[in-house]
This record gives sequence, C-alpha cells and structure tokens, in this order.
Amino acid sequence: MMRHQIADYTITDRLQTWASAMQQADDGVTIGNNPILPSIIHKAWNWPAVYVEFCFDGELVALVSFVKVRKTWVSLPHFDHGSLWLKSRFFETKAPELKIPEPSRYEVLNSLYCGWANQAVSRSQHALTDGAVLKVIHGPADFSGLKELSKSVDGAGMICRNRYPVFSHFDASKVIPSISLQQDYDLQFESFTSNVRRKIRKSAKHGIVVKDGGRELVDDFYAVYRKNIRNLGSFGLPKSFFQMLTDGYRYGFARVMVAALNGKPVGAAILLNFAAHAENGWFASLQEYNRQYVTYAMHDAMIRYAIAQKCKVYSFGRSTNHSSGHRYKKQWGTTDMPMVLSSTQRLSVNPGKYHFVSGLLKVLPDKLLNPLDGFVSKIIY
Repeated sequence: MMRHQIADYTITDRLQTWASAMQQADDGVTIGNNPILPSIIHKAWNWPAVYVEFCFDGELVALVSFVKVRKTWVSLPHFDHGSLWLKSRFFETKAPELKIPEPSRYEVLNSLYCGWANQAVSRSQHALTDGAVLKVIHGPADFSGLKELSKSVDGAGMICRNRYPVFSHFDASKVIPSISLQQDYDLQFESFTSNVRRKIRKSAKHGIVVKDGGRELVDDFYAVYRKNIRNLGSFGLPKSFFQMLTDGYRYGFARVMVAALNGKPVGAAILLNFAAHAENGWFASLQEYNRQYVTYAMHDAMIRYAIAQKCKVYSFGRSTNHSSGHRYKKQWGTTDMPMVLSSTQRLSVNPGKYHFVSGLLKVLPDKLLNPLDGFVSKIIY
C-alpha cells in the first residue's frame, strides 16, 4: 500500500544525494533534472518549492520537483524541461516482475509517477511548506492494474513538461533538438555538413569572437537578449533571474557566452550543464549581424566548450516543430526530443489577443518594458 509522508529532512539536506544519484544514472538526464533549479526559481520569483521523492523497498527510484505558481503546481516554469527523473535501470530490471508493458514502458511510467505525484501533493498540500520533501513509499502491489491507469487524475492543479503527455490536456507542438558529442572537437567539426563548417569559418573571418564567463558577462548577455526579445514582440525574463542563475547554479556549469564584433556584443547565450547533458537555455542574436554568421559562431563555441567539459549531449533548446528555427537546428544533424506541456486542466491560448500584444511590444520603449518583465514572468511561464 502506497504511503505519503512529509520527510524529516528538507530539500537542502538532500540536494547532494539527489544530484549524485542522477549524475551516475544512465542516459535520459537533462538540465531540468538538476535539483538546484527549484531553489533558484524560488529565489527569483518567491514561488514555494517542494520535491516528491519516491522510494521502492527503501531505494530511491523517482524524483520530481514543483513550484507553486498561485494555485498551480508547475514543473518547471521558465525551463524547457520538467524535473521528473526515473531510475531507468531499476525499472528495466523490475519490468517483468511489475508487468510494465513494452514498447510503451516509459510513457506508462512517466504518466504513472506524475499521477502519483499529483495525488500525493493534493493529499498533503495543506501541510507542505517551502523546502519540504514529500516522501512516497510504494512497492510491487502499486503497479497492478496499469491498463486501467487514466491521465485524468483527480488532485491538485498541475502542469508538467515531459517527453510524453502525462495528463489529459497537453500541447505537443514543441521539440528539443540535440546532437551527440564526439570526444574530440576536431572529429565533431568534421561531422558537420560542409555548409555548416563553411559558415563557422566565415564567422571567424568576419571578426566574430566568442568569450565565456560568469555573472560578469550577464550585462552583455542581457543587452542582446532584451533587444532580441523586443524584436520578437515578447516579454523577457528579468535580469535579476540570470544573475541568480549564474550565482546559484550547482552540480554542473552555468556559462554566459557572448559573441562580439569589434568589441560590441551581437550574440549571447546561457549554457547550462547537468550530468553529461549541456543545453543553451537562452539564446539571442542581433538580427542585423546574422549575415556575419554570429549564430554559427555561438553554437560552435558552446559545442566546443561542452566537449572540453566531457559532455555527451548538446541541446539547441526548445523549438516549435517545423518552424524556421527548427529547420535551422536540423542542419546541425540534430535529433528531436519531444517536449510536451501537460496539464490537469484545459490549456487555453488566445492567438488574436497575443498577436495584438506582440505588435504593441515591438514599438514600446525599453524603459517601459524592462520593469514589466518581472511582473509578467510571474504570470506567463
């Protein structure tokens, strides 16, 4: 029989244990699994953060974090990934015993654990405090009747990003393209198409120089990022978030990458790593400099850095499937990972209203827009 209990330890007490378990795990771990992220999100927006820890016969087998945004539990706001981690080797060993079906094993498991997390949070949320760990203890009997499992789960309002649709309402229009990394950069470079190699070389001939650093480069990053966001007709995230991210990131690297031409920042990105996975979580370039192939210089520099740090995967970040941005990433030889936004409640979008707001944002001055970033990012995530 499954049991839920508030653990007598906090997130802070368990961070290193969780990070070590996932860093030693097999493939499938992304930057979204880094257990430090809820703490950084909490600090940036003051949203309460909790973890649901699943133990099977005393062994940690799954972990998922949420932050509470108004009345909804979200994993993870403002990131391309959700935080759900499953100990793959455990379930592969136990699959025959637990009668977990193939080939849909991991889709079933992701739905199952998100549903269990929803039920656990719903039953315990009146007692949850920021930084709490909700421990769920279960065993073989809880896997019976998997065919009757429904994605329509009664419980707390919950939104989760995942590779699979884990709740009844979902949007599967996004993908995350990535490439496998060689152990040597020269081999990686030769694996690119001749067209990509040519544009990387031309960016250097045009004088594009990419440097990496930490918080000291956030101002340069933000100048490019904010102008790019405005040209797209959108609100951005506040600069304070990126400062907290670079200051507080643990269990991997967080590097600010800035491309400059004659000393002027013309491209910028935030490169994050966890386990063997590296991803540019935020990427921007000034459109008028794209003829100098600044985006190619940026990705090439991040790939080079990730290889030097022994990463095995480089992710290009989220794209709308079949969009121009998606096609751009495809030329690097990427493979798409689905990124499904699932919700226990109906997802609603009003394209006409957003189009009007988008057009307005393109003409408003930055002095009016910048102070709104923090406010809007607490509503739209």
